[in-house]
Amino acid sequence: MQESIAMEDNFEDVLMKAARGLGLGKSKLAEASGLTVSAITSLLRGELNVDALQKVAPILELNVAALLALAQG
Repeated sequence: MQESIAMEDNFEDVLMKAARGLGLGKSKLAEASGLTVSAITSLLRGELNVDALQKVAPILELNVAALLALAQG
């Protein structure tokens, strides 16, 4: 029996790829969003915080509603 492999990205994958593409590390993203590095790290680990996600998405040029829908399943 084969294990299934997820073909779609999780919201944290999307965040990481967008940040990498824009050349933004955790510190820069925290500074730009007004969040702490700890809050950014939590998001990148897949811990959903709606308020933090709403602050980070526009900085990463991501659609907030679409990202929230992805994060909420």
